[in-house]
Formats: sequence, C-alpha cells, structure tokens
Amino acid sequence: MVRQAPMHRSLLLRAVAKGEDPVRMLDTVVEEMQGDLIRMRQTAAQVLAQRHAVLHAGFAFQLIRMLSVAQPNTPKTPVAVFAFECDC
Repeated sequence: MVRQAPMHRSLLLRAVAKGEDPVRMLDTVVEEMQGDLIRMRQTAAQVLAQRHAVLHAGFAFQLIRMLSVAQPNTPKTPVAVFAFECDC
C-alpha cells in the first residue's frame, strides 16, 4: 500500500493534466484494490483449508496406525472407534 501511493498519485496528477475526471480515476483504483483484496483473502482461505486438511489427515493416519499395531503376547481384541472434534 505504501509503495503504491506514489504510483497512484502520479496517475491522478496525469489524469488531472489530461482533463480526465479524478473522481472516476479514484473510483477505478479503489475497485481494483478491492478486487485484489478479495483475491488475496480467497487465496489465504484456500491455503488455510489445505493446511487444516493435511494436519487432520496426518492425525487420523497416526491414530489408525497406533490402533492397528498388534502388540506381542496380547490377545486380539476389537478396536474401539474414537470420534473426535477439533476446534481449529
């Protein structure tokens, strides 16, 4: 945002010099910035969702692996299925 300020200022001054409507130029710049913000938020949400899925898949894999390992000298007993909720 700080780096974009001089660029936007020069665009605005150039538009005023050409006789273009500075209000319309500002509206256009604001719309572009809002579009960029939406795209960044969508990307961040996708990354967080993928990270969440990977973490839970790894946890489920480890749980299944721990439950399925047969310990020596113990009779085989049915394994209970655990349900868990995550607040993350």
